[in-house]
Amino acid sequence: MRNSKGKVIMLIVPVILLVVLIFVYREYEKNNRDNDGPAISATISPTPEATPTESASIPVSTVTPSPTQIPSPTPVPTSAPSPVPVASDIGNSSGQKIKHQVYSAATPISDYRGKDEIVFGSPLTYNHIEGVTTYRGNNYRDDATYGTRKVVMKKLEIEWVFDQIGLVDPQWPGVGWTGQPLIVHWPEKTRKIMNLNQEFRDKDFIEVIQATLDGNIYFLDLKTGLPTRNSIDIGFPIKGTPAIDPRGYPILYTGMGINSLLSGKTTSWKYRVFSLIDHSELFSIPGKDPVTTRTWGAFDSTSLLHAETDTLFQCGENGILYKIKLNTQFDEEEGHLSVNPETIKYKYTNPFYGAAGIESSPAIYRDLMFFNDNGGMLQCLDINTLTPKWGFNLGDDSDATP
Repeated sequence: MRNSKGKVIMLIVPVILLVVLIFVYREYEKNNRDNDGPAISATISPTPEATPTESASIPVSTVTPSPTQIPSPTPVPTSAPSPVPVASDIGNSSGQKIKHQVYSAATPISDYRGKDEIVFGSPLTYNHIEGVTTYRGNNYRDDATYGTRKVVMKKLEIEWVFDQIGLVDPQWPGVGWTGQPLIVHWPEKTRKIMNLNQEFRDKDFIEVIQATLDGNIYFLDLKTGLPTRNSIDIGFPIKGTPAIDPRGYPILYTGMGINSLLSGKTTSWKYRVFSLIDHSELFSIPGKDPVTTRTWGAFDSTSLLHAETDTLFQCGENGILYKIKLNTQFDEEEGHLSVNPETIKYKYTNPFYGAAGIESSPAIYRDLMFFNDNGGMLQCLDINTLTPKWGFNLGDDSDATP
């Protein structure tokens, strides 16, 4: 019996020892796996023998060069295509019914064609200076604004008031029609040569220009409403909107709406061109013109200027369209400005009414001008040949700009 128990114990003890050894081995393996260090290889590699060389050399580190960056070409903006004339494809028999004559001074011209072909481009290219330089902004007369504004409060507020407009005649107070202000951001070099008040000559600011019925053209700071320079006083009411040269030249173009006051004071009709360097008058167009029998010589219409050919277009209530090659000379370094105008006149007869004046400000598309008159005709005109392409009877006097 004892021998049997002894045999059993002798069999059990090795089993227990084996189990313990297995358990210990597993714990050992587990600990080795959890260790961050490199595992110990059970195989020992033999140390390689150095290969003898004739001379010792210093190892040189070879750096792989980075690939050469090929610069991307600077994108060149695509210029707008040159505008092409369209007048040859436009017209109908109504244009042939409009009697007309072209003059150089008082001399009639047959088969007129201007030396320069004039084709206006997009209205976005009309102004070469920041701002609003003419009535309704450009040759399309479709935008009296400049720039953008983020609207937050969505309400209007009065920032300042200019209340120094005088009264040259009791029947003509305030601002007339069209009476739109002009807004100009002058370049620094131009600003330095103009007769601005000293504080504005040295300041980057935006100028507001307002013609009024007291006969003055006022110049104000957009931000504060303070005068930026002395006003230009012609002494008689200005109804329309002046114009600033869209090339950025310091030139102001303005008409006048009245030439006689209740006081009995009178003057000659004039369309004036002023230098904004010193407020001198560069030249003027007399409203009483020998080529027309119409005696009302006011200028309420606002001009357009074709910058590339230095050509001004101005309509008059005397019934004449003036096409003027200015021959402008502007030396910004010397502060010198002059014009030497060559004037061509287009006179016509309204077939629906007779002689009529032009109060509307013309719009121009490429080489076609559109304007209407006191006799109620809307007219389309080729500005290179001064030939009427068509006329439409509106039925009544129209001063509105097309």
